[in-house]
Amino acid sequence: AVVSTQSTGQQDMTVIGWYHSHPTSSPRPSQHDIVCQSVHQQHMRSLDGRIDPCLGVIISPFRGQSPVSEMQLFCVMHTNDGRPVPMHLEYTCMWDSTISQELATEMRAMAILYSHKQTGVKFHNHWRNNLTIFQKMVQSLKQKAPKDISDNRFVDILRHIVAKEE
Repeated sequence: AVVSTQSTGQQDMTVIGWYHSHPTSSPRPSQHDIVCQSVHQQHMRSLDGRIDPCLGVIISPFRGQSPVSEMQLFCVMHTNDGRPVPMHLEYTCMWDSTISQELATEMRAMAILYSHKQTGVKFHNHWRNNLTIFQKMVQSLKQKAPKDISDNRFVDILRHIVAKEE
């Protein structure tokens, strides 16, 4: 997170949240997630005391039989007695028409970093229903992509990012 924050600061970007996965369970925030979100929100308070946006995102890539992953965005509000309560956020995805070379390079570097970890995802492995994990990821992302993406540029970029080039 520190490296990401430094990198975004150098590129005149702002961190607006964090994400993690519940690989096989519901994307509903756990008690631990709620505490973490509260801490992140406190860290993202600006110097003048106002709260900058801080989104918690939970992705459930392998829950159930659906080829589409589940995702939930949330923030935390506090009751009058100080208890943190998760608030589900609805969202709409808006995409740029292209992925910059810089972003594709960063994503590729992250994929390479995690491909060497024991817990890294092997995208060529079978998931279910004759789908590989890569195909499942593509189907999930296409559900969030603009409907006017008619060519395979997006899939080609993803394929390059997760390709095993050791």
